[in-house]
Amino acid sequence: MPLNVRKARIEEAQAIIDLHQDTVRRIHSKDYSPEQIKAWLGRRRLDLTEAMIRDGQYYVGVDEHETLLGFGNIKGNRLFALYVSADHQDRGPLPRTPTLSFPALRRAAKRGLGG
Repeated sequence: MPLNVRKARIEEAQAIIDLHQDTVRRIHSKDYSPEQIKAWLGRRRLDLTEAMIRDGQYYVGVDEHETLLGFGNIKGNRLFALYVSADHQDRGPLPRTPTLSFPALRRAAKRGLGG
């Protein structure tokens, strides 16, 4: 499955939030208490996500049909979040590209990264 990395679009904000919540509930709930999960997910707000997208902090990974497979939140040289859909965990291409740097990710997003 080809993966394209690009900057997130405002209209994807809710889908990013939904993917985040679904992934935390389905994957991370194995390692955290219900109280921790509730606190973790309670911080997500549509207006803040949209503002961060406008600021260029969100990148998404999509397939050839523009289905959201994952997202990353990068500010400066710091990675604040990297989530892969619960339905797409442990499936390339990340195992094949473990050394992808933040500057390389940004360059790829500017030109479109094909898998």
